[in-house]
Amino acid sequence: DSIKNKSFLNNFYAKDGWELLLPSITLMIICPSILVYIVSNHGVSKDNLVSVFCYSSMLISITFGLIFYIRSEIDLTQNGIRAKGIIYEKFLTSEDDWLVKAVFDYENEQYYTYPFEDEENKLIVGDTVTVLFSKIHPNNNKILDN
Repeated sequence: DSIKNKSFLNNFYAKDGWELLLPSITLMIICPSILVYIVSNHGVSKDNLVSVFCYSSMLISITFGLIFYIRSEIDLTQNGIRAKGIIYEKFLTSEDDWLVKAVFDYENEQYYTYPFEDEENKLIVGDTVTVLFSKIHPNNNKILDN
């Protein structure tokens, strides 16, 4: 029916909830386990098997992260809309970086952005910012530099 429900994979972005990342997390365990099983039949030591598991899992993680990031950016490029958002939270990380979050409205629903680094520490709660979001997946969003 709707474009939003076209397929499960169309809603599979890096910023979505953990339950949508479950298949990739599963792959990060299953694929390295299969590789370890195959390699173990060729006389590889247990220490090396742990390394094979860790490195292959890390490679899969990085690959999935890049794929999700690229899909997210393509979606924003093709379906992006700008809206005004309002900063509702500002906090300092353990690395002394200031992050802000904003709320914006689209089609009578409120959406919340992901943390955005306020490099110059100039934004305060209540400030208006520009948010870029996907009209198909509004949870795919980011605060633009103002």
